[in-house]
Amino acid sequence: MNEARDYARRKYGSNYLRLVLCQIQFPILMRFEDPAFQGSLQEALRAEYPRVQQEQQMAVAVGPGGGLVSTPAGAQWRYQDLDGTWSVVLQRNFAGLETNSYNHYEDFEQRLSRLLRALAQLGITVSERLGLRYINEFTHVEGSRPSDWRVLLREDLLGIASEELLDGEIVHAVQDIRTTRVDGTLVMRHGFVNGDGRGPYYLLDLDHFREGPRDYGEEALLREARTFHKAISRVFELTLQPDMRKHMRDEGPIDA
Repeated sequence: MNEARDYARRKYGSNYLRLVLCQIQFPILMRFEDPAFQGSLQEALRAEYPRVQQEQQMAVAVGPGGGLVSTPAGAQWRYQDLDGTWSVVLQRNFAGLETNSYNHYEDFEQRLSRLLRALAQLGITVSERLGLRYINEFTHVEGSRPSDWRVLLREDLLGIASEELLDGEIVHAVQDIRTTRVDGTLVMRHGFVNGDGRGPYYLLDLDHFREGPRDYGEEALLREARTFHKAISRVFELTLQPDMRKHMRDEGPIDA
């Protein structure tokens, strides 16, 4: 049996997603600081994202303590829905869709489609990069040590992270794996975290992206994002053990 294909996308009653985001990069918009340009974009997004604010762009990375940290990376505009759970972020060379209230991909894709259509109306004709990222932070009452996660997630994920071997309390055991695929690059950052003030939890950060210029087209970009989502879903499902599925209130397969 080919384990890479022996999976089914499933529905869960609860999830541990801290953030889901899709980002598209394009050539620098020289009109970005023009108030008229910002006004036209605001009109295009107003119905779904009526709140708008300017802020510092933050780059998210895994910090020395093992948790996710953010560092300033430039000015950007954030358009939000009323409850602040969905956002469109725009910088002079990228746009992103973000949510901390993810339910299922179909809902996410509908919002992404409307964003891509709005960007096309602004005259964007080239995509330099497309990426889809899911940041999970699993918690469990019996997950206070790295070894506890061997019965919840794939045993081979933990590697040598053992208190017995290292003779001490492990506060950070995160691995970064990058794979090259025909459809782009898939990065998996995963591991036990208990040193950032929010732990203990198990990080599973899956980031699939493509780099290189392509003609901008809504349908082509949506197909590409769908491919990324399928690859990410496969890795996610193969990561979970039955006890973790039960903890997440597994409701069964969504599709065959």
